[in-house]
Amino acid sequence: MLIFYSNLIALCLFDIKGYRLTHRLVYNIYIYKYSIFIWSILILITKLFYNCLIFISRSEIFIISLILFLITLIIGTISQKYIGIQSVKDIYFNSNVFYIYNIIPLPGGKLLFIIIFFNLLFKLILNKIKINTILIHVSILLLLIGSYLEYKFSETGYLILDKNIIINNFVNENNYSITINYNNKILNTNIIKNNVLNKTVIAINDINNNKITLIKFFKNINMNISQNNLKKTQFNKNLFYDIKEISCFVEHEHVKTGILCIINNENFFILEGLTYIINNENIQYSIILTKTKDIMPFTIKLLEFERDVYQKTDTAKSYTSTILITSNDLKNWKFNIKMNNPLKYKQFIFYQSSFIKNDQNVYSSILNVKKNSFSFVFYFASIVMFLGFMLNIYIFFNHYRKKI
Repeated sequence: MLIFYSNLIALCLFDIKGYRLTHRLVYNIYIYKYSIFIWSILILITKLFYNCLIFISRSEIFIISLILFLITLIIGTISQKYIGIQSVKDIYFNSNVFYIYNIIPLPGGKLLFIIIFFNLLFKLILNKIKINTILIHVSILLLLIGSYLEYKFSETGYLILDKNIIINNFVNENNYSITINYNNKILNTNIIKNNVLNKTVIAINDINNNKITLIKFFKNINMNISQNNLKKTQFNKNLFYDIKEISCFVEHEHVKTGILCIINNENFFILEGLTYIINNENIQYSIILTKTKDIMPFTIKLLEFERDVYQKTDTAKSYTSTILITSNDLKNWKFNIKMNNPLKYKQFIFYQSSFIKNDQNVYSSILNVKKNSFSFVFYFASIVMFLGFMLNIYIFFNHYRKKI
């Protein structure tokens, strides 16, 4: 505005150079109007964005999301019997949307998680609420953050303990590596992280024009002998198969995990745990796909395994593994791991899962392992929630005392 009026006065005083000043005045008017238009658009966008935040922070959104999450939980619990835990996680809880009978869409656990998180966050930022309510909101947000960190970065697997055998690693269920053996030279490459394939090309040294191109990872597949030679995937020396991925499966049926790759310009399917011999130009080497083993900062030794059964049956009632943990800061720690009594040590949790009996009737214990580096977030959230509840109780009794 100051520039506009100064140019107007200059135009009246200096008529000789009026044509220059007029041009400058028109230009400033144009800039001024254009600035007003831009600012109006920005204000409109800001108001619209603010109204969206207000809408997302409404209590109705939280209640509806919570009800939908409970419905998803019920559907997932019922479906677990038929399609298994892992399939339930992938279909209902790790997805944004799932369909009932492939027709009715419902929000998945991931989408509901995001909605509830931002609902509580915006309510905490935009609304004027008391300190006790703030503590409750912060604790729930911390629980949600901890759940996300656990989902994203935790490692799960298992270990098999034989009596009096010391081990310091566990089998990671979500990570895989491929091992190539050529002339007693071992090439080990990690190719799958959290069930996601790193689509790369593995060049084999000392073998001319030989490489393995990774195409796709299959958690579980159905293999049928191929009748079409134009579309074939080699599984062994002479047979070719059609590969079809199975998205839903019960855990004990999950036996065919593998990768589809290209070897010697042909499609080749490598199943987990099987050794394949590849021949190329009078050169022979072996390939095997296995789960990776993660090192633990301590050792575990099985001292004793006990199995209780129901009377007059061979059905197991409970399992107990007596183990000995040895580490730098803990020389020897004896602990009994039971079905409902897991062991928590450092970042690891060990659950009694099952057992194996060999031909000599000797039992080996199977423990499920979960590694979570962010468990402290849950403890901190629990403390904040406890303080919030205590403050609520204090405010309630203080208000009740004043009425009396």
